[in-house]
Formats: sequence, C-alpha cells, structure tokens
Amino acid sequence: MSRGGRGSVAAGLCLACVALAACESTPLTHGAIVRSQLAQAVQAQSRRCDDVVAYAGDGLLDYRVKCEAGQVYRVRMGANGRIDVTALDASRAPELEPGAGQTAVPPAGR
Repeated sequence: MSRGGRGSVAAGLCLACVALAACESTPLTHGAIVRSQLAQAVQAQSRRCDDVVAYAGDGLLDYRVKCEAGQVYRVRMGANGRIDVTALDASRAPELEPGAGQTAVPPAGR
C-alpha cells in the first residue's frame, strides 16, 4: 500500500471519529421515556397534554398523570388490551415527591 493510501485511511478514520463524537448525546432517563410515552398515550385519545410533569404508578400498567397545564388523567391498560385514558379531578394528581405506595417521578431539571 502506498504512503498516500495510509494517509487517506487515517484521515477518514479521524473524520469518522469527529462525526461520531458530534453525534453523541446524553441518553434519556427511564423517567423521561415513561413521561414521553404517557403523554403520547393521552394525546392519542384526543386529550390535551403537552408534557407530563409527574406520574404515579398505581399498579401494573396503571398510572395517574399530571400534565404541565394542570390536567390529571388515569392511563391504564383496559381489560380489552387497549389503553384507557380517563380525566381525573385535580385532587387526584400525583405528587412530585414519592409517597406511600406510589412512584412519582418529577421531570429532569424541576
């Protein structure tokens, strides 16, 4: 292999490393992924929820969700296998701090 060929390979590897470093980002946390999925489930039922600010697990596939604008919903898997979204009174909103029997998770940075 000629000397120019090695230089081209080295230059290509350097460019690949720079591109890879530029693409690196901080992976999402579990809480961020759950909040995103819950917001999507609420929105899919034609309900308003821009961002989930807190959620509490009330059982397997059963959550209380508080949205940024203050709406509170119950999101659960129904007996028919479909996601069921029910509006709740604001007094049923999950707290930002965990309490007995719940797993409330505040969004990052709040």
